[in-house]
Amino acid sequence: MFVLIFLVAAVRRFGRVAPIALTGLVFVVFGVKNTRDFFQPESRNRAQEHVLADALNGIGAAEPLGCVAYDKTAESFFHRWNYEYLAPSRYVVFVPGQAPPCGDLVISDAAFGAANRGARALATETRTPQVLWVLPGPRQDRLAAAGAFPAG
Repeated sequence: MFVLIFLVAAVRRFGRVAPIALTGLVFVVFGVKNTRDFFQPESRNRAQEHVLADALNGIGAAEPLGCVAYDKTAESFFHRWNYEYLAPSRYVVFVPGQAPPCGDLVISDAAFGAANRGARALATETRTPQVLWVLPGPRQDRLAAAGAFPAG
């Protein structure tokens, strides 16, 4: 009720500019509130989402990564570009069942392991269902010998 009285008084005093200014003020207040309540905490959460990039960098320190296959059906717009930025390599998007992965490192979802016998999960991202898979071959053998795979 107070807002309505204030709005009527402002219109009488300042004319048609008052409602426009008041509406702008409301947008500014809500913008600041959303920045504080949503964007800043969400940015802190997103800053923690680099588990797969860290795992790729760990592999890349010992040997070249080569091509990293990125599953289009499990794609996350944020994570795809985040990995390319944090773990520079060649990423090739593929669709399981339509084309084979370009290399022995695959970023996909948890179902990829069941569909690809012998694939082993190296790391799982924190807030998105993406897993870094290593397909059977020499790299998987080296990583297993080094104890890089999680137990289980």
